[in-house]
Amino acid sequence: MAKTKIRLYGAGGAGINQAKPFLSQSGSEGYAQIDVALIDTSRSNIGEDVPAERVYILPNVDGSGKKRAENHQEIANTVKDVLVKQKPAEFNIVVYSAAGGSGSVYGPLLVRELMASGIPVLSIVIGNATTAIEAKNTLNTLKSLDNIARKLEVPAVVQYVQNSKECPRRMVDQIINQSIAALALLTSRENEELDTADVANWVRYHNVTDVPAQLALLDIVVDEETAGSITDPVSVASIIDAGTDAVIEFNPDYGCVGYKGEKVSAETPEIHYVISIHDVPELYATISSKAGQYDEAKAARPTQQKLVDEKRDNPTDSDLVL
Repeated sequence: MAKTKIRLYGAGGAGINQAKPFLSQSGSEGYAQIDVALIDTSRSNIGEDVPAERVYILPNVDGSGKKRAENHQEIANTVKDVLVKQKPAEFNIVVYSAAGGSGSVYGPLLVRELMASGIPVLSIVIGNATTAIEAKNTLNTLKSLDNIARKLEVPAVVQYVQNSKECPRRMVDQIINQSIAALALLTSRENEELDTADVANWVRYHNVTDVPAQLALLDIVVDEETAGSITDPVSVASIIDAGTDAVIEFNPDYGCVGYKGEKVSAETPEIHYVISIHDVPELYATISSKAGQYDEAKAARPTQQKLVDEKRDNPTDSDLVL
């Protein structure tokens, strides 16, 4: 039987950096093989040793410079072409930064196209609010995902990781690497009693629950403390050691369970993939508040008078003051 594959799209610089470590991984027993595609508006994060067939670069541009509006129309026009050249799999992950100018446009548009085509997909999104433009971009990316979900009536499931002083880049990298590996375990089709339809219904929970499609958050849970912090889970997929029962309990609208093969590490006896909507307003409010603080600071910034007095300083025709 052929190895199960999932497609990992790294969109924009941050997404590419997260996806590149999986280029050389073939998929251990019990894990899906990860096929990587790198999508961007420039080659600055690609490197020289990446096979050309793994790369899609938007023609005739060189980056977006954190301006989401810079290339949005050109990006939108090439999304279908990306998915023809970098074909989706039965399950797909799109990883990108919400704070940049390229990934925050390519990412949601790739997700939108896959959702519209009925193909299971989720996002891993890196947020950032350390500058005014990054806070605004993050806010508008989350708005975009919620709008897409409600318009298409398909949930936009996102694992959101905030890059901050408390969670620096090294920690973000580790979290996302572990999450991608955990999702490869979930989607491998090598877990007893868990099939492709179970996983599809888990991420597209609107098919099996009364909860409306919207922006939803994914938490990957391995301990009771984290489980206790999640309010009102909507959809939970669980992977546990064969011959055992889960210790951590949830009461979701939808749930499915798979049992790991004997050769899969028992270091983590149970992993729960929890989708919820309860904390979305709080997440949005936190980032919105930060963006508002930047706007207030800009509004309070005094207007500086120009230094040159045209009559007294008598600048030259080439604008020099001598």
